[in-house]
Amino acid sequence: MPLRSWRPSVTLVRFLAVGLVSYVVNQAALYALYDRLLRGFDATIATPFGSLGGRLLVASILALEVSILVRFVLNDCWTFADHRDAPLLRRFYRFNASSLASPVFALAPVNVLTPAFGISYLLANSLGIAGGLAWNWVCSNRLVWGVRPASTPTRVAA
Repeated sequence: MPLRSWRPSVTLVRFLAVGLVSYVVNQAALYALYDRLLRGFDATIATPFGSLGGRLLVASILALEVSILVRFVLNDCWTFADHRDAPLLRRFYRFNASSLASPVFALAPVNVLTPAFGISYLLANSLGIAGGLAWNWVCSNRLVWGVRPASTPTRVAA
């Protein structure tokens, strides 16, 4: 199939739009928590790789949780609304279980790249979010809402 004839599915476009909203929520929450609300929290956490800033770790975890909840609600009500075959709590459980890798993708870059290399925490956070995008698409599509690929029609020889 030539690339110019490829068109993304409505579900993928919605998924990416929800991801964009979730990204903005994550960045805004991280900024608000790290630069404003937790400003006086200066604890450090010693690790074998050096020390982590406790304020950045707590802020990034809380921002991630807020964005995960927003992403679930929007995906459940809009992106995959036609694929809700399981009860809400089961979908929510599956979503959270499948999102366990997302914190690794999101938290590792911001908490390693920023202190170790001085990369902006917002840029490092963006890199982590981008790394989890493909993982989240596959898990949401297959595990949470059970979307199955459309069957490919077979050609019958004449």
